[in-house]
Amino acid sequence: MLLFTENLTPFGTASLSSTLDIWKTQAIKAIQPPISNTWTNRNTIYCTHTDGYRDTNPLPAWWMFEFSFESAYITEIQIYYREGLAIRMDGFKLYVTNTSTIPPVGYLCYEDGPGLPNITQTIPCYQLGKYVIYYDDKGSTEVSRETTRFYGPLVELCYVAINGCQKSFWGSDCEQLCPENCIERNCYPQNGSCVWGCNAKFCLNDICDKDKTVCTIGCKNRRTGIYCNNYNIAYDSLVWQDPSGSQPADLAIDGDITTCSKTEGSSVKFQVDLKEKSIVTGLFIILGGTTKEGHHTIYTSNDSNTWESGTVLYNGTILPTEIHFDAVFRFLIYVPPVQNPTIELELCEIGIIGECILINSIILKDMKLLYIKD
Repeated sequence: MLLFTENLTPFGTASLSSTLDIWKTQAIKAIQPPISNTWTNRNTIYCTHTDGYRDTNPLPAWWMFEFSFESAYITEIQIYYREGLAIRMDGFKLYVTNTSTIPPVGYLCYEDGPGLPNITQTIPCYQLGKYVIYYDDKGSTEVSRETTRFYGPLVELCYVAINGCQKSFWGSDCEQLCPENCIERNCYPQNGSCVWGCNAKFCLNDICDKDKTVCTIGCKNRRTGIYCNNYNIAYDSLVWQDPSGSQPADLAIDGDITTCSKTEGSSVKFQVDLKEKSIVTGLFIILGGTTKEGHHTIYTSNDSNTWESGTVLYNGTILPTEIHFDAVFRFLIYVPPVQNPTIELELCEIGIIGECILINSIILKDMKLLYIKD
């Protein structure tokens, strides 16, 4: 399985419960090359080593990594233990925690079972935390040709990689921000979907899709957008469609994208009257399935009788769900594609993002369409 994460050990510090040699076997050895189980080469030691040989009153041994940032969502941990000494690794536990408490208090990612473990392991651990702790409280009984000796718990890690992303980021390089709508902005590193669900504060009936992070059936009163995080000045507007149609025009501003206004005729238009000139920064629009592809046109005007000579806000063959711009107007008119013999318009939601402010005394120049987003 391909995981889109990075090794996070450059972003933090490692520590040990004790050190056999403060200069040669310190905690940092486990997050430095080489990536191998090799103990030494040409008098250079590559692994950590806690103190605890032949201890008559052994204490648990541990290696701990603390992230330099608040926390990380971990996907897997790779471990390379000292070659030839799987017996000292036997019975180890691996934790992800939010505190440095020993014994660890947190999520147990892995506990070694019966039999000697593999000294090279990749352990999946889908968990958010501040610390990663390798913990051993078992010790080992080692038999040589002449003697049998008991050693207290020892940690001899040669290399550790902690793969994942810093909290609130995801993607192959952990550079994409988690969706704003995710609770605590926490998402899975591999696909950006919300870990704890999405914030349904403004979602209609509190229904939010945690994978897509969008409000599934619409927005609560005076909210609009796929995340319902924008104020909708169309909610209190006057709307009408021509012809009047089989489903009323105000269904397009009720916040519920499952209910749609519907009309049909040889010439069709839908108008929103904001009641006063307003500063507008965007438009959110969802069409029903019956509206065909073709030339969609959106006009803005300050006079409902002369809208065709007003500003063309958008003209294109595929109508985006979101259109972003800066403009000042009172009336917005949507004209669907021309079809023969009749035009059928099904409009499920139209949200206008902005502020209803009386601006008759303000002169605004060069208001231009900034961009249009699919």
